[in-house]
Amino acid sequence: MLLYFLLAVLPGVPYMGELFYALSLLASLGFRRITRRTVLDDDFRLDLYRQIAANPGAGAGELGELTGASRGRLRYHLDTLIREGKVAAVDYRSRTGLFARNQRYTDLEQRILISLREEPSRAVLGCLLGSPDAIRNDVAEQLGLSGPTISRHMQAFEVEGIVTVERDGRFVRYRLSKGAREYLDRHARDVPFPGNPSMERCPTARGREVPTG
Repeated sequence: MLLYFLLAVLPGVPYMGELFYALSLLASLGFRRITRRTVLDDDFRLDLYRQIAANPGAGAGELGELTGASRGRLRYHLDTLIREGKVAAVDYRSRTGLFARNQRYTDLEQRILISLREEPSRAVLGCLLGSPDAIRNDVAEQLGLSGPTISRHMQAFEVEGIVTVERDGRFVRYRLSKGAREYLDRHARDVPFPGNPSMERCPTARGREVPTG
């Protein structure tokens, strides 16, 4: 237990104050083994678990802001929750999203939920939910992003099964995939879109020409 604690915690403890916290935590544990049945007996771990359940797909940085915990403390308790099977860590597009294991999500839903935790992915998905046949220039204008940025996100979403791309002559139109639209339609009021529940809509596609490359 001591060896595991040192390996898991001390690499993430850059400051002396956090080192003292880690040592005091070890003393308070009294070398008691943490099990799946007792892992939520700790008040902070229980609060952290509830934050993960309430914010599926959130990463460690966001959870640190929500809980106010130091990096070393957060890392130790997250590792403990993962090790004891209470939390799942899902790697997706260079991010790690965290999910409570008692909440069942498909792979597609996990990808959507992780995307919703960060901009500009969240804004792009919100725009497509409001305007099913948006073209690149409309999305870029509404969100204040460059055309190439929109193209990169759409290409990634297409590969991941979140967005479908339809070439209509000289135009490229974007739609949420059937599975993504069904999920977002069911949970639109629960997902972190800006201004929810009165989510802003993208303008109706006006047929402006956009590059297909």
